[in-house]
Amino acid sequence: MEARNPWWAVLADTPTVRAERRMVWEATPQTSLRPVLCEVNHMECLPKHRVLERQPTATVIMGIQHITKLIQIFQLTLVVSLYVDSTELEMEVLQHNLMLFLGTGQTREMVAQMVWNLREEAKRVPPFDEYPSLNQIFIMNIIVWNCRGALKPSFQSHVRELVRNHNPAILVVMETRIGGDRAREITDRLPFENAYHTETIEYAGGLWMLWNSDRVDITPMSSTEQEIHAIVKVPNSNSNWLFTAIYASPRSAERHILWNNLIKVSELHNWPWVMAGDFNEPLTEEDKYGGRASTQNVIRRIRWERPPSGWKKLNTDGSCIGNSRSFGCGGAVRDDHGEWIAGFSRYIGTSCSVVAEMWGLRDGLVLCKNLNIQCLVAELDTSMIVAALTKPEYANNIISPILDDCKQLLTHFQQVQIRHCFRQANRCADKMARKGAEQQLDFCVFNSPPVDVLEIFREDFDGMYFNRLCPERVVLC
Repeated sequence: MEARNPWWAVLADTPTVRAERRMVWEATPQTSLRPVLCEVNHMECLPKHRVLERQPTATVIMGIQHITKLIQIFQLTLVVSLYVDSTELEMEVLQHNLMLFLGTGQTREMVAQMVWNLREEAKRVPPFDEYPSLNQIFIMNIIVWNCRGALKPSFQSHVRELVRNHNPAILVVMETRIGGDRAREITDRLPFENAYHTETIEYAGGLWMLWNSDRVDITPMSSTEQEIHAIVKVPNSNSNWLFTAIYASPRSAERHILWNNLIKVSELHNWPWVMAGDFNEPLTEEDKYGGRASTQNVIRRIRWERPPSGWKKLNTDGSCIGNSRSFGCGGAVRDDHGEWIAGFSRYIGTSCSVVAEMWGLRDGLVLCKNLNIQCLVAELDTSMIVAALTKPEYANNIISPILDDCKQLLTHFQQVQIRHCFRQANRCADKMARKGAEQQLDFCVFNSPPVDVLEIFREDFDGMYFNRLCPERVVLC
């Protein structure tokens, strides 16, 4: 091997090597059928191999720590030329270029070509402070296990066996079916320093996240019965990422809450994000064994759609503010170009959600009648009210007076359609209904979008899509 100046910058200026500085390497016993260059990472002792064929090979080692680079050449009778050059980058980061050739007498032009190839390749790699070098790469084992009950006699022994065989940095246990103080008593006896628990859904569900502080730093951010969101940081590194452990409810309505929460979380950060667990959403029948047939769900792109040419569209909704039981309703009327015609909001007070939805539709129809609209599409995100208006046999003593008013108002339009829509297509009406629940006045009409509704109105106008998980058989009419 030729010993070379470790700080040379230009290959053409490489100093000559005196004979007394040349080192002789003895051949090692054969351990492979092909010649191999093996690099050992000092932090993990994980070898990386470069196989030599007829073409030269090269690799790069970067770092800021003074460590021993172990290079092993395996072949019974192998003559190679090994060239090593080192360069100091910014912030005292060292870059070592290793080039290996079969045989001897390789020309300096070939070495120069290898170096320039490495430099061109390095231009396509992010800066070292944005991209993990060999000294910053950590392998982390994460186990997600559905234990189907943490009170089983074999549960704790199974956990210890998992730790002994796989040495996980993080263990997520799903469907524990236990929470509160009893859950803490069990996790205190497990081989982990820290534990985070969620409450069960009655006697089902339950989610635990377990870890050791000497392996990984975890900061839980938020959780529900179906999810745990935590920031993960590996000690001695500057990289953070978001880890979400999930055990979705088998009930569809509660899974929708989970998906909505995940959408909100995605809007709050730009970190790398890992989600692991059980979504309880089989993609095909083959993914499910036994029990009832699964409902095929698909991701649909939802947006507010403009009405047909010459028509107007009314969107209405009801809303309740927190636990105060203060209800309101509201809506918006737009034309076939997506332009705002009018909007309204009403304070209702103590009521129920169905009455608030019906009241919002009634106020919207009255407003459209006063605007002399002839062709109208009315959209709501409550399928029960759509069914009540389209099925003559429907009867409900609570909403019958308002329902009769709505049916009477519908007769004033030359053409009218009542449709159900997803809430992602009803966001303007939802915002107006929230204004109604918070306002002091009984009823307000808006000839232009209010300031706090303007952004949603513009997104609808521009045709922004939103993803929603829907049963494949769902057809909106």
